[in-house]
Amino acid sequence: MAPTINNKSYNVWTSIDQITNIKNNGKILDNVLDAVGNTPLVRLNKIPLDSGVECNIYVKPEFLNAGGCLRDRIAIKLIEHAEKNGVLKKGMTIIEVFDNLAMPVAASVKQYKLIVCMSENVPVEVEVIAKALGAQVVRTNSNLQTVAAKLEKEIVGGIILDESVEAIHDVIFEETLEKEIINSLKGKIEMLVLDDSPFSHGIAKKMKQELPNVEIVHVTNDKTSKHIKVSDKDSCNMARRLTKEEGLLCGKVSGQNVFGALMCGKKLKKHQNLVVILPDSLCDYMTHFVDDDWMVEHEFMEKPVYNQIVPNPEHPFKDDINYDPSLQPSELWKYPKEKTAPNPLKDTLIDNILGAIGHTPLVRLNKIPQSMGIEAEILVKLEYLNPGGSIKDRPALRMIESAKEAGILKHTTTIIESTAGNTGLGLALVGCVQNYKTIIVMPEKMSKEKEVVLKALGAETVRTPNSAAFNSCDSHFGVSIRLHWEIEDSVLLDQFTNKANPQAHYLTTGEEILYACDGRVDMVVAGAGTSGTICGIGKRVKEVNKGCKIIAVDPYGSKITNPNDDTDRKYELEGIGNGFRPSVIEPEIIDKFFKVEDKPSFEMALRLIREEGILCGGTSGANLYAALEEAKTLKKGDRVVVILPDGVRNYLTKFVSQDWMKERDYSYPK
Repeated sequence: MAPTINNKSYNVWTSIDQITNIKNNGKILDNVLDAVGNTPLVRLNKIPLDSGVECNIYVKPEFLNAGGCLRDRIAIKLIEHAEKNGVLKKGMTIIEVFDNLAMPVAASVKQYKLIVCMSENVPVEVEVIAKALGAQVVRTNSNLQTVAAKLEKEIVGGIILDESVEAIHDVIFEETLEKEIINSLKGKIEMLVLDDSPFSHGIAKKMKQELPNVEIVHVTNDKTSKHIKVSDKDSCNMARRLTKEEGLLCGKVSGQNVFGALMCGKKLKKHQNLVVILPDSLCDYMTHFVDDDWMVEHEFMEKPVYNQIVPNPEHPFKDDINYDPSLQPSELWKYPKEKTAPNPLKDTLIDNILGAIGHTPLVRLNKIPQSMGIEAEILVKLEYLNPGGSIKDRPALRMIESAKEAGILKHTTTIIESTAGNTGLGLALVGCVQNYKTIIVMPEKMSKEKEVVLKALGAETVRTPNSAAFNSCDSHFGVSIRLHWEIEDSVLLDQFTNKANPQAHYLTTGEEILYACDGRVDMVVAGAGTSGTICGIGKRVKEVNKGCKIIAVDPYGSKITNPNDDTDRKYELEGIGNGFRPSVIEPEIIDKFFKVEDKPSFEMALRLIREEGILCGGTSGANLYAALEEAKTLKKGDRVVVILPDGVRNYLTKFVSQDWMKERDYSYPK
């Protein structure tokens, strides 16, 4: 018989995973470092066909790890190895030579000082995030190892962690990556392709021990290497193709590895399996190969010509856009069919990256609540680990599925959406994989980073003035409606009135929370933008726990809490708040609206990054701030779940920037 709370049953799910030492398995994790590993294998569907490769190519997207890279798996193990051997103790300073965020995240959680030595050509975004995590960054054109060795001698308590072949062998013993691959493909692997780093060589050696007949291929950009060589130009262009054609938001080394795999994979036959490790994330290259101007400047491509969308100035909506998102929709297709909740446990082998949507980790906070005297257990759901980078991947997928089920979305149809950015990114991701043309309309205030990724996924974008009222023909709503009127065979999915939006969270996010918490949740806190997230989760959780408090977070200046509030107050938080109350909201589900300001929200987001190692966005800070204030009334043993809707990638030029915070007289962690 299923367990019950309040005499209502919740689903009991059983894992078929045979790897018993994987922590990231859908249950509550002790800290963000436990959200590393158990990444899925994703089949490539378009690029191999274009390259004449007949075998199955699967990629391992390590950018879905907590720090966005393969090295996340080893960073914490290097620290623990040094602690175990007595060479690293509290108060010491780790000195790192690397260009990713694995060690900054691990050092943040483990509370070690960190100095990162990186070359001048490392993208600036890596430095910005590393500093937000508390690392000191040393940029140099000199030999990095020499600079690090000098710092180790000069700094009392400075240490460069041992990454010799022997040390890698010791720390990799408990690593599960090769077992994850073997388990996913039931041991049928003919070739493994990965980069030329010491850690990758360690993984290859373990794989060879498990499967002696597997062919190991290492790929590098080092022209003097004996391994497969791929130029930076080919690596960057392949990384861009992986994003635009397969929806994989990966980095340059990932492009390098896939390019090398296509070179070697031609000798494999149909039905044979080739696995490629994707070790890095697009997040680390936003001003690098993701940027068209950078690619042109380095002569890696010709300057692209984009078809700029200019709405027709002659239209019938000048006096009235005939749109009220607070009213229930008249279109029957916006009321989706009922569906059975999918298994909240992640699949380890998926047909495309859309299969990785959901199944995000639920992580316990260990420092911030305790510093405020909070006795309740505070858990955060890391929605930025969705493949598109936010919680909006969930409703984007469900809205498209629902529209297809209703027969209004065909492969020739253009998808149009007005959005703060994240829903657009989710729709662009699904559109990319499923071959839909996508047009995203968003206000000018939304971050440049969102637009860059939208274009990388192949979406077209239109910006609208921040000053335009939502019911103006020049607002993002008005322009979307005008484009839908202009473009034949187009659909405006409209997340504000589409019931598939909250349904996505009812079926997945809420179900995952119940599974992770064994059905016991006392409070859920999430932002209110469309209100689909908070209402979908709240509805499902309250079916099991009637007494669970549902808290919706809404910025001052928004009208979601009170549609009659005419206070003219601007806010810079993105993705929550609106000038109206959307019709997808179910007010009876929400127990309280909690109003937030920009300042404490952004400051709390930076605390999450600095103190907990969680690479979240600004709205995550708003949600946690509200949760902690509400949790002051709770007792020990009570459990609070907080939704962290998106990640740091979208805000590198905003609150993550020390200068941006300083301009607004907001505090930045020292």
